[in-house]
Amino acid sequence: LVRLTNESSGLLEVFYDGEWGYVCDDGWQEVNGDVVCSILGYDGAISSSIGHYSSDVNYRLNFINCNGNEADLLDCSYGIYTPNYCSVNEHIYISCTIYEGLVRLTNESSG
Repeated sequence: LVRLTNESSGLLEVFYDGEWGYVCDDGWQEVNGDVVCSILGYDGAISSSIGHYSSDVNYRLNFINCNGNEADLLDCSYGIYTPNYCSVNEHIYISCTIYEGLVRLTNESSG
């Protein structure tokens, strides 16, 4: 399971080994953000950036490496977080694509 702290954007959290925690940004790639957003039901990531601050250092995973077609973040290769390896400014922030509505095109004749 994955979630973002503000629904469609925010710091990345993962449920691993019975507990929610953060993902350290070591080895993070843009394609990983697309996988996260896809898992959450969005079309992809607008942005995926590293080096964000949070005083909570409850990291669960790091060194995530996705190919882009994974159905779950744990389908990607990853490392189990080692205590004291990442600092407070190594969180991942993701913004997912949101479509407010769809436009329907029709072929109507006037007259």
